[in-house]
Amino acid sequence: MIHSNPRLVMTLVALLVATEVPAFAQPPASTAVSAAAATSDAGVAGAAGSNRDAARARRKMNRQLVRRVAAALARTRGLDSSRILIRASDGTVTLSGTVPDNVQIPLAVNAAQQVAGVTALRNQLRIGMRTE
Repeated sequence: MIHSNPRLVMTLVALLVATEVPAFAQPPASTAVSAAAATSDAGVAGAAGSNRDAARARRKMNRQLVRRVAAALARTRGLDSSRILIRASDGTVTLSGTVPDNVQIPLAVNAAQQVAGVTALRNQLRIGMRTE
């Protein structure tokens, strides 16, 4: 007959029960934190990249608008647009510089307002003589 030690039996039972409980694999805490940081860094990098792309696209649209306004001013009869500076920012066009006489200011303003994409116009044109 086999004699059993109750203490030994209880230890063996506890060991068997402990190994039978399923364990869920989880990364160590440091790995979880670094994975979360990498995810948030990727999100920030993606947002920065999209902001950069949006700014680049906005500058391109502004340049195209300046070109269209310049072409419209150049086509306008009776307007000397050689000393007019054109700036654009999100549809708002600013005309600055000088024109030879007061008749040309409304010509420039009307021509610029007719260009597709111009949502607002700031007139900073002055009457001035051409110095050469």
